[in-house]
Amino acid sequence: MSTTTKKHESFTSGPMRNKSIKDVPGIGNVLGKRLQEDNINQARDLLGHFLVLKMEPGKCIEYLMNYGANRKHASDAYNGIQAWIENFL
Repeated sequence: MSTTTKKHESFTSGPMRNKSIKDVPGIGNVLGKRLQEDNINQARDLLGHFLVLKMEPGKCIEYLMNYGANRKHASDAYNGIQAWIENFL
């Protein structure tokens, strides 16, 4: 049985518009600041990077781990973006 967090449900239930990078599941204050230092300020910026990586799970997760995310948080972020794509694209 799969469970989702409130943050995941909130992120995947509506348009991306101007959602902050910190609204992405798995991304909190510390990881969010690291991403913002690299001008990844909005969830749509991360989506763009993931699309360049062809949404390949291993590459997307590794991308976030390069910013200091652990595997669980990186996977949560990937799964959130993937779920958003399934809902809206």
